[in-house]
Amino acid sequence: NVGIGIATPSYKLHVSGSIYATGAITALSDIKQKNIKEYMQLGIDEVANAPVIKFTWKDPKAEDKGLQVGSIAQYWEKVLPEAVKRDKEGTLSMSYGVVALVAAISTAKKVRELDERVTKLEKIGR
Repeated sequence: NVGIGIATPSYKLHVSGSIYATGAITALSDIKQKNIKEYMQLGIDEVANAPVIKFTWKDPKAEDKGLQVGSIAQYWEKVLPEAVKRDKEGTLSMSYGVVALVAAISTAKKVRELDERVTKLEKIGR
């Protein structure tokens, strides 16, 4: 494990502080590389009830001292545990990208379903 800004890294690359990139950060996603176990989506209540918070880090040595925006890993661990990891000290981290993608797709599917229902009801009412 390699640590940047941390003496005891918990991951293959563990960075303590902000990361800046001018290019894209990608992750392997090709279906040819996946054994799909199930298709899933979150319920609209799970997305709507997700905490969205403004916060500052408690650690006085934190590089990002200003106001931050995010969510809470403990909530997402119950709703979408595959997107949350626990390190050896028990501290949670989450993949904001995975959470955002699953929530956005789930919400879009619900919107489409409701749009189809409205269209059918409008046709009945004519």
